[in-house]
Amino acid sequence: MRHFSRLALAFSALLSAATAAGQPAPVLFSLNTHATNLTRPVDIASAPGDGRLFVVEKDGRIRLVTPAGAVLPTAFLDISGRVQSTGSEQGLLGLAFHPNYAANGYFYVNYTTTGGSSGTTRISRFQRLAGTPDQADPASELILYTVAQPFANHNGGSMQFGPDGYLYAALGDGGDGNDPGNRAQNLASALGKVLRFDVDAGTPGGLPYGIPPTNPLVNTPGALPEIWAWGVRNPWRCSFDTATGDYWIADVGQSAWEEVNVIVDSAGANHNFGWRCYEGNHAAVGGASCPALTDTHQPIFEYDHTNANGGFSITGGYVYRGTQWPALTGRYVCADYVSGNFWTITKQGNAYVGVRDSVFTRTGISAFGLDSAGEMYVAELSRNRISRVSATGPTGLVPSAAAGRMRVTPNPASGVCRVELPEAVAAPVELVSLVTGQVVRRVGAVPATAEATLDVRGLAAGVYGVRAHLPGRTLTHRVVVTD
Repeated sequence: MRHFSRLALAFSALLSAATAAGQPAPVLFSLNTHATNLTRPVDIASAPGDGRLFVVEKDGRIRLVTPAGAVLPTAFLDISGRVQSTGSEQGLLGLAFHPNYAANGYFYVNYTTTGGSSGTTRISRFQRLAGTPDQADPASELILYTVAQPFANHNGGSMQFGPDGYLYAALGDGGDGNDPGNRAQNLASALGKVLRFDVDAGTPGGLPYGIPPTNPLVNTPGALPEIWAWGVRNPWRCSFDTATGDYWIADVGQSAWEEVNVIVDSAGANHNFGWRCYEGNHAAVGGASCPALTDTHQPIFEYDHTNANGGFSITGGYVYRGTQWPALTGRYVCADYVSGNFWTITKQGNAYVGVRDSVFTRTGISAFGLDSAGEMYVAELSRNRISRVSATGPTGLVPSAAAGRMRVTPNPASGVCRVELPEAVAAPVELVSLVTGQVVRRVGAVPATAEATLDVRGLAAGVYGVRAHLPGRTLTHRVVVTD
């Protein structure tokens, strides 16, 4: 019998080491294309009472995607004529639906428009057209907030409604490198901040929003009362845990460290994440006005730029609370845009532990999103598509003796192997590469016999995963392919 591939042995060693150390076991990710024919997607959102996905395109459009993956031909919203997207980090960047969207049709966007030296960030409200769930009214724009941008990068753009009903908007530090204006630490500037608005309450001064009384700087002279958190560089995707209300921020680093932050107490007083004084847990530009590192809100996870286990530009995701992939439940998922690495972060006691999927990578992930059922998707910017996230575990491949639910014979296999299922259903059966995470063979089970036949001839020798999608659950198995 031939030996397992070095890759499979390394993966098994990683699992054993993680288990021995008491760390969460790694999961095996895969992505399945859900919708194509999109143009530079940068955000994915779902609306209360609507089972479809709303995909934000950087050039200024929001597209509707049905649960079956069909992209409606007419954009839900098209404001491309107002959007400045010439810079690599400019454009229509964020979308959030009002909690009462089903009744009032309100939603909020973050985009850069013309004006100033490098455009202006605009946070605006739009409304769905009366009588149709498929289109919004471009003429319904109500501008809530504007910020002039000094440079074309680091615009942030993430938008969410929190469990408190307030709108949270994350803005980058204004760009260039090392925050030359020290804007992230300047409490009189909206740049390098997370702002919080009460969109359901106007003010006596005529502003189209109110200031939540628990915003931490409401009574600080010279500080913008809209500020909820500060000291971020370029928060590229933030999210709320739908079960706990924790707010997660993935912050893109300068030249050494990428970081993830969590705010557990939505009212707390000190949400200074330290940039430009600190990059992650490490000294950065510094200066006489910098607080001590221990006086900042330190990241719960970071990775560096120096090796293949890290990356160069983090894309934040979500804590998974769906039902299809139990191995992900309670784990925060994020990825690196450049290296393609995927991580899950799990809270253990008072600490957070990050685990990288040592097998699967996919570059160009610009955003994560959830559908109305809590299932996870990613936007793939350069591939102009969105894909569904799946993750099995703890290793992604469960031996049949332990599972007692599926058999693969012969195993090892060099020609054709038989997959026996516990149910006589026409379930899709897939062979998954552990090198790329991609499906390399796909067949259907025969209902009468509860069996499927997989032809592994022509595949490179190594360890593969067999995955069967039965109604309400997914079964996995390991198979060794020999020459």
